[in-house]
Amino acid sequence: MVASPVDPARNPSGTGVAGLRQRRTPREIRLGTQAPDPKDRGEVLKSLSEVELLLNKHAYPRAAQLMQYALERDPTNALVHIYLATALEKTGQLERAVQTYQHAIDLKLGTDQIYSPLGKVYLRLHELDKAVDAMTHGMELNPTDLDNLRNLGTAELELGRVGEAEKAFKAITRQNDRYAAARNGLGLGAVRRDDADQARRDFEKAIAADSGEPEPC
Repeated sequence: MVASPVDPARNPSGTGVAGLRQRRTPREIRLGTQAPDPKDRGEVLKSLSEVELLLNKHAYPRAAQLMQYALERDPTNALVHIYLATALEKTGQLERAVQTYQHAIDLKLGTDQIYSPLGKVYLRLHELDKAVDAMTHGMELNPTDLDNLRNLGTAELELGRVGEAEKAFKAITRQNDRYAAARNGLGLGAVRRDDADQARRDFEKAIAADSGEPEPC
């Protein structure tokens, strides 16, 4: 594998737990496409605030339990699905995480915050074609999610589709030329193409970006 899939709890590009808090969240994500009964609405919002703390404390089993409770009260809430799937993935329940994301998609709740992490889970399960499909949807919805592009490139490279992998990695470097994992991926692609000079240049740029040193000429 080019690089391990990005951890959503520590993702610096804004697609993980911290990113969900930072990004403006549409009302239909906070309260579901069909708002819950008013008597349950306060409980759902309280649960969403509490689960963020639990995830940050790595209390994943409790987070999953809390989101399952919230989902029963607000079954069309995309954010509840996202947090539940995140907690399930963190406890190693990858198949259940997939089912949770897929359920959200079946309810027409699919956003980049659902497709991209779904693709990452498929990548962990080594279901590469499904990973590519989900992450491509995520890319179309949010082409600035560099970590999703990184995982897409990783999956394409593992499938032997060097050209598609390089497209994903180059889409990263056009936005951030010092993203080390993308440069590393391009270097591996060049190795597959037997282009030793280009591979050396990309690996050198990856090392420079990772160390914070000036890039080589």
